[in-house]
Amino acid sequence: HCKVEENVILFESFHGSTVSDSPLYILKELLKTEDASKYKIYYSTNPNDYKVHKKFLEANNINAELVDVQSYNM
Repeated sequence: HCKVEENVILFESFHGSTVSDSPLYILKELLKTEDASKYKIYYSTNPNDYKVHKKFLEANNINAELVDVQSYNM
């Protein structure tokens, strides 16, 4: 376990293999809110899919930082 950080959100779809499904649509709805800018948003990805996921986020104007699904920072 690690400590909970205020205003930090991590999204993950299918253990980092895709940026899709419910987490993506929850993120899109969050980004429509007035409070969206106060959150630091991460989306997990597999290292092999990083470039594809990065292009997808950029093409869809989604402000989220990709992190390796296997990383862990205390």
